[in-house]
Amino acid sequence: MGDRRQFGDFIKCNLDLYKYRNGVELSPFAAATFARNELAGLLRSDPHNVNILVGGYTKEEGAQLYWMDELASLGRVNNAAHGYGKFLSDYVCNFVTPSAGGLLVTGILDKFYKPDLTQEDALDILVKCSEELKTRFLLSQYILNVKIVDQQGFKNIRIENGVATPVMKE
Repeated sequence: MGDRRQFGDFIKCNLDLYKYRNGVELSPFAAATFARNELAGLLRSDPHNVNILVGGYTKEEGAQLYWMDELASLGRVNNAAHGYGKFLSDYVCNFVTPSAGGLLVTGILDKFYKPDLTQEDALDILVKCSEELKTRFLLSQYILNVKIVDQQGFKNIRIENGVATPVMKE
């Protein structure tokens, strides 16, 4: 958890610094590339155990999702997962489930993903992933916290007992 938290904070602060210095926010691709270059630079001197999913939205390209592993391999994907649960999945077009279940949910994402997926359809897929994790993963995860990234920004959704509900900001 330490590597992820430290590296995530480092990337966020540097992206914010770039925005304030230049008056321009980086695109999701540029942000993912920056994170990839930083992680690649750390491989030989201070390796970090970090797997990253970078999602964002631009008017020109729409929703974008980038997958990166601890060896700084980067690729644009339609859906992705990290962790054990990815064989059962973590992201559906910028919609996320828990990283611990990544190995378990990849098959569900592959089966149900389609290019014209709506947010409601994506949440239905995440409910399926949640149910699969409850059935097959060794740790019980009854609540799934989801962040949806779109043209309005991002919003938090909670999936509990097969029901998706918006999370109000405190």
